[in-house]
Amino acid sequence: MSDPEKVTGGLNSLGAKDIFLLFRDHLEPITSYVIKTFGHDRLEKILAASDLKVIGPVTISNQGFDFTDSTFKVNFGEISADLIKSDFGGLYSALYTEIKTHLGPKVALELFYGVFIQVKDKYDYVPVSAFLDIMPEEIKSRERLSILSRKELEDQVFERTKELEEEKSKVERKVEERTRELQAEKNKLETVTENMLEGVILIDSFLRPIFVNKDGRRIMGISDSMIDKAVEIFDRYFTINSSKYLSGELSVSRSISLEKEIDNLIYEISFRRVSPVRDGENECYLIWIKNITQFKLLERAKSEFVSVAAHQLRTPLSGIKWTLAMFIKGDLGLLTPDQKAFIMKTYESNERMIILVNDLLNVEHISSQGAEYSLQPTDGFDLIENILVDLSSDIKNKNITIKLDRGSVPAVPMDAEKMRLVFQNLLENAVKYTMKGGSIIVSAKKEDHFVTVCVADTGIGIPVSQQPNIFKRFYRASNATRIHTDGSGLGLFLVRTIVEHHGGKVWFESVEGQGTSFFVSLPLRAI
Repeated sequence: MSDPEKVTGGLNSLGAKDIFLLFRDHLEPITSYVIKTFGHDRLEKILAASDLKVIGPVTISNQGFDFTDSTFKVNFGEISADLIKSDFGGLYSALYTEIKTHLGPKVALELFYGVFIQVKDKYDYVPVSAFLDIMPEEIKSRERLSILSRKELEDQVFERTKELEEEKSKVERKVEERTRELQAEKNKLETVTENMLEGVILIDSFLRPIFVNKDGRRIMGISDSMIDKAVEIFDRYFTINSSKYLSGELSVSRSISLEKEIDNLIYEISFRRVSPVRDGENECYLIWIKNITQFKLLERAKSEFVSVAAHQLRTPLSGIKWTLAMFIKGDLGLLTPDQKAFIMKTYESNERMIILVNDLLNVEHISSQGAEYSLQPTDGFDLIENILVDLSSDIKNKNITIKLDRGSVPAVPMDAEKMRLVFQNLLENAVKYTMKGGSIIVSAKKEDHFVTVCVADTGIGIPVSQQPNIFKRFYRASNATRIHTDGSGLGLFLVRTIVEHHGGKVWFESVEGQGTSFFVSLPLRAI
């Protein structure tokens, strides 16, 4: 081949003869290796299986393939460089596959890579690039970048830079769009929070104020420039140690509420812990300040009215009860059987009125803001067992099976007198609405920072449509009123009121016709 070190340009500029000699001369080390390793027969099989279009006929010599006839054809310009490359590519590929199959990919790759390095060291870009095209893919991928011409490198860098610029533009457009969306959402949120009727203080995990809305600033009398001191001003204005609630109690409960009266105005203060929206973000806290003065005044007026009415009713009802009892005992003269039956019905109705009045007084006393709760560590199961003793007669008459599972639970801070009313209502309902031969299971277990007591019965259950109303005042489920017409509908309202005053919660699970399970969860720390 004519001085290949000075050859430049594309594959066709080398000429058919140069290409032929390049591929032929560097094929010899490979064919010699095949003959030495496998013998002439293997090389003949490879040649016979090759579909040579233009460089044949080819024979086998001691050194490998003999291209004598093809050499003369090339000299006379009878075939093109591209066709020569295609035929030689087939031969190189068949030889590589044969060696790789019988001796492994490592041996085959080392042999072919050694041949390519000889070409790379001897020639410039154009012949090397042409030779690389017929090498195995492993060598192509490794060496392609190293033999690129300066222009090709510049072209590739330019193309890649252009692609990166386009990607950058797309990302910038998306960022701008998302920024506009977030800004719009931020503006909406600010509009909502600024026009809320409650004061809001947003605090980060280090208890530093982030945001105070308009009503919050108005209540505390601060300007925008004083927001960084909002927590300090809040504590001073409401005489509250907010850090106690934010870093202390909120580690147990996600929400704590209390009431404060300042300058004849009553505020409900709520401390809430807000979970992070995305991973890696810290929790933050909210302080809600709500003016509930009007609501409280109405509530007080209503409570006073109910209390006065109930007290006024209690005296005449007691007098009626006493008079009716005298008639029934015969102290005021003998009665006929029919008269006595009517008097007995009147007496029972009067008893129900007395129970209702007492329930009303209990509810108003316990739910009033001034109600005192004396919390002492108490074993709730002691209260439950005492109540079951009082109900033993009804339990025996209905042949109800009672199972108690104390579990390993500690004493809980509670007002024993008021919590007795809770368990008494739940157990009385369980006994009242469980059919003969049924069962009641009372169990307790510790869950995180709470103790949960469950009263489960096999009674009539609560209709699904009526379950949302079950804790409302005076509400009774329709299937309950069919079985027992008496009842005030205040028992479960009383239960929820007392439990929530303890910082706990009450809920139930029920299937009509199968039974109901009531759960009372109380904190192990007094809130």
